[in-house]
Amino acid sequence: MNIRRGLPVICILLFATTSCKKTSQQPYNYTFQNNTDQSINIDVYQMAGDYNNSTNVLLHTVVQPYSTFTTSQLINGSSYYVDWYNDDYTVTNWVNNPYSFFLSAVTINPTAQNNMMRLSASIDYVRLLCLNGNHNKTRWKAVGGYEDVDGTNVPWNQLTTDQQYIQIEFRKDFSTNYYYIVDGQQWNSGNLVYETEVGGINGGNNYGNIPIKVSYNDQLTGNIGYHLLAPAGTPGAKPTDTITVSLSSVGVFQMVKIPND
Repeated sequence: MNIRRGLPVICILLFATTSCKKTSQQPYNYTFQNNTDQSINIDVYQMAGDYNNSTNVLLHTVVQPYSTFTTSQLINGSSYYVDWYNDDYTVTNWVNNPYSFFLSAVTINPTAQNNMMRLSASIDYVRLLCLNGNHNKTRWKAVGGYEDVDGTNVPWNQLTTDQQYIQIEFRKDFSTNYYYIVDGQQWNSGNLVYETEVGGINGGNNYGNIPIKVSYNDQLTGNIGYHLLAPAGTPGAKPTDTITVSLSSVGVFQMVKIPND
């Protein structure tokens, strides 16, 4: 039987989208320390839902290289969600891997004992690829490859129009779904999780890989391969708008980014 007909709906734990609980209304000085050689943009959100959708920024600032910025706008004991990135989005705290869990990378709770966020990260191109930099999602469609149909690899030119309908969406909270058609009806995989590479991409590489898992730090269920227009760390290095997506028991597909998404 085609695996598409029996896919379970797999859920992952996402941010709660309720407002922050204020344990104290006392403002507290909180410092962002830029330990990089680049200017860093900082966006602070009060709600996880706003972070995920890049809306309703509470505080925005730019911290110059090897400098600090201190604010008294954050309330002592409250939770905030911090998104920081350089101008080309290749140095950022937007990461998710077994050694740097997404939630811990972006959440702060200002207190007298926790009053500084140090900004430092390895270069990585996944944010450019999956979010177009500062968007909250992208969507891609299959244009080639093969499908696993009852254990047989069927090439693209032998697939029906419905079978060729494979799309995948990447969102800012690191959830992802792929979409497909069975008997004229659209279905989706349920929420899966994608990750960034541990330690970023090695300098000089012109390709990278993004794991897709059932849930955070769980079994691997797919992989995304991408290429850069120039070696990592050099001028002009950015991902192409074509990726190769391998999905367990589904197939391997060449995909292109859908414009205006």
